[in-house]
Amino acid sequence: MSLPLVGGVPDVDHPAVVAIVERRDACTGGETVRCSGTLIAPRVVLTAAHCLAGRQPDELEVIAAADVDTAGVEVLAVHAAAVHPAYDAAATEGAHDLALLLLEAAATPAPVALAMNPPLELVPGATVLLVAMGAPDAAGDPGQRVVGDATIDTLNATDAWSGGPGVPCGADSGGAVFLSTASGEQLVAVIKASGLNCAPPGLLTLVTPAAEDFIAPFVATAATMPPPDRPALDSVDLCAVECAAHAECPAGMLCLSERDGARCGYRDLRVVGLGATCSAGEDCVQVGQGQSRECRRALVCPAPDIDGCGCAGATAPDASIVTAALVVALVAARRRLRHRVAIAQAVGRARSVTGRRQLELSAGAVAAVDGRKHRES
Repeated sequence: MSLPLVGGVPDVDHPAVVAIVERRDACTGGETVRCSGTLIAPRVVLTAAHCLAGRQPDELEVIAAADVDTAGVEVLAVHAAAVHPAYDAAATEGAHDLALLLLEAAATPAPVALAMNPPLELVPGATVLLVAMGAPDAAGDPGQRVVGDATIDTLNATDAWSGGPGVPCGADSGGAVFLSTASGEQLVAVIKASGLNCAPPGLLTLVTPAAEDFIAPFVATAATMPPPDRPALDSVDLCAVECAAHAECPAGMLCLSERDGARCGYRDLRVVGLGATCSAGEDCVQVGQGQSRECRRALVCPAPDIDGCGCAGATAPDASIVTAALVVALVAARRRLRHRVAIAQAVGRARSVTGRRQLELSAGAVAAVDGRKHRES
């Protein structure tokens, strides 16, 4: 696996820096790292707000490990999330790009110390540590915790800009920025962005301005916050029971519109039935979240009887053949989509104007401020 932070080396000193992952396509596939984050309380992860774009919080999981693809890693479900109330997705400076994740249980690594007040040592020229789980370049594979030195170039009330040699890249968004202070090492910022093609400067969101009004109240209630009221995975007939909202579905699932009404299902698989547990095969899919993860056979739902056509009573082909064909088609479609996205990104980079810094949010948006453009990590 490639090293995930440009100019970085594998990290063993910051186990509180974790990976935020999306649901895997198949049980035999690797983890899909979306962003990085840092444990600031046993059940609370601090990350970047843009890491939640386009996803429900419970669709994400957190992995606490030096390498996400190591066997037996700690995986925890996300029960809830809070985005900074002043977050502005279209802004570069002053975006307040911070979010908090509530985990299903206390993570094993000890939380880090947060800079509740502006450290005297945080000045231009100061050396900080960037620690994250991202990728080495635009085409790299994320998932290994890496640390790199960086120098603070400039800063204002809410943001800081860093030079190399360590530069954020890939899924480093939401990662940690540590500073050595008279009180010890403290988390002073969250990684937001990098320059075009993972080049300096790095854009960092300072945590102190949000510490008292946003972070502290969430942490104070996290220890006693109850789990979400969601049905158990096997308590819902996914093929038959209709839903009206995501909250009526098991954790990680969405209420999806189908031909004959709305049903609970996963974003990529849509609506399927779940069979026996499994360990391999193209129809062996991941279900459940965090500590409840398991692998089950994906089964095709019976054809609905729409407008009295009698379709439900028609003779169905062999279920195993249909199931395998469906899952193969779904996985192939997703791979084709990723291929088209990769081509589009390559074309976009080729058309970039040399010397102009761009900011590319994790969702692909581009914004410019003061003539400088940065790319989201």
